[in-house]
Amino acid sequence: MNRTRCLLLALLVALVALSNLPPAGAYVEGNYTLGRIAAESTHVVVMEVTKVNKEKGLVIYKKVEDLKGKHPVEEIKHNIGQKGFHPREWQNVMAWAEVGKRAVFFHNGGASETCIGNYWYQCYPEGEWWGMTHAEPYLLRAYCGEAGKLATSVAAILKGEEVVVPCMVDGSKENLQLRKAKIHRLKASLKRIEYDAKRDFVALGGDGDEIVEYRQQMIAAEGSDGWKFLPAAQVAAVGDRWRTFDFDDSAWRTGKAPFGYGEPEIAKRTGTEVADKAQPIVFRKVVDVPAELLAHKGAMLRIKAATDDSAEIYLNGELVDKDELEDHEFSYWNRDVEIEAKKFRPGKNVIAVLVKNKAGSSDLFLDLELAAELPIPAKKPDPKQEQKPAEKK
Repeated sequence: MNRTRCLLLALLVALVALSNLPPAGAYVEGNYTLGRIAAESTHVVVMEVTKVNKEKGLVIYKKVEDLKGKHPVEEIKHNIGQKGFHPREWQNVMAWAEVGKRAVFFHNGGASETCIGNYWYQCYPEGEWWGMTHAEPYLLRAYCGEAGKLATSVAAILKGEEVVVPCMVDGSKENLQLRKAKIHRLKASLKRIEYDAKRDFVALGGDGDEIVEYRQQMIAAEGSDGWKFLPAAQVAAVGDRWRTFDFDDSAWRTGKAPFGYGEPEIAKRTGTEVADKAQPIVFRKVVDVPAELLAHKGAMLRIKAATDDSAEIYLNGELVDKDELEDHEFSYWNRDVEIEAKKFRPGKNVIAVLVKNKAGSSDLFLDLELAAELPIPAKKPDPKQEQKPAEKK
């Protein structure tokens, strides 16, 4: 590491220490209340989008109102780029960004958190720009609703008042990351710094449409067995047919995920070492998807893949995901792909994967899971519970 990078790292650590916020390399996983976010920020600014560059991932805001402190400039520039631990993070922000949209910007001159209503993201100063590091989905436990109503609530909180705000229910981290957690309303104020949902609970549901809650049904878990694999060179003669549903892979090798070589994680997870190094490998697995699951209203199936290097994933011969970043290390999960239920057959389906690898490569890795997400019907309120007790005369 060179001297300039060391100095920058030291500066970042100092900013984090002063800000009492977590470093840019991790989500804010601790349960923050809206009161705590407002209290720990030196500046709270209501912003409005004035310009958007979708190709470069740039969002330019104008300052609408200072709720706390005085932000030094009228124009606030955010470089979203393609930042985050998952592509959906920058994609969610840029999908939201349109001229006229409003957001609330919390910062201390260094670390910052921006709420765009039903999503949050973190930025740090980069000259005249603020550069996004990643999204902050767990801050949805502090607020999840309209940005305009957030500004009104924060203004009241800063005056010492108590308000009621919509928040996502704490629980499954995956549901929070995917914005599929249930909504409830909690009390918020400068006196309610520590998170205590039981203490602050007011009612279920938000100010508008309630976000649907999901349950997950695993179809093929990570580390599953029954995979077939071969070096891609050995199936070159059959063209693309190795991806298809009816292809005969009975002569292929069989193993348990994760697959690869050069990674300690393979032995740690009791996976399969692949002897064929520095070349692409192809994989196939038959998965059984129950017909009743596919018939479930609103069902969505999700493939997650951890690969090194990039991969192409096929379902019954149809390409469903292609990782454009050619050379990278694996992580759980590199790719997270939603697939409509109608693309699956009732019963047996085939997932086929091409994991790319170059000459001289020191490692290769593949693990994959397939799960269904099924909406849980909202419970209708019990009229008897809604009825107020009669007043005593």
